[in-house]
Amino acid sequence: FQSIKVSNFFNIYQYVVVIFYVKPKKIGGVMSGFKKLGEKIKYYREKRGLSQKELAKRTFMTVSKLNEIENGTIVYQFWTLQKIAKALDVDLPELLNFE
Repeated sequence: FQSIKVSNFFNIYQYVVVIFYVKPKKIGGVMSGFKKLGEKIKYYREKRGLSQKELAKRTFMTVSKLNEIENGTIVYQFWTLQKIAKALDVDLPELLNFE
């Protein structure tokens, strides 16, 4: 996991805020940004050959919470996303890139 400069942190944080809070599109009552991000988390988890149980253990969360994150059915904090990215060995900008 690489350290992030403070200025980069705020740029990433603003990017997350724009995706999830400024332009909400509802899917079953949850913003579509979380659904797309959950799909990417699942993609990288499977690419790394990890089960949900293994990733949950690495991120100190329950399997059910990780399942909800991957399915986009809950809203979670930025810090949770950082823990997941670190456990998957993925840079945050890469995880947040939807282009």
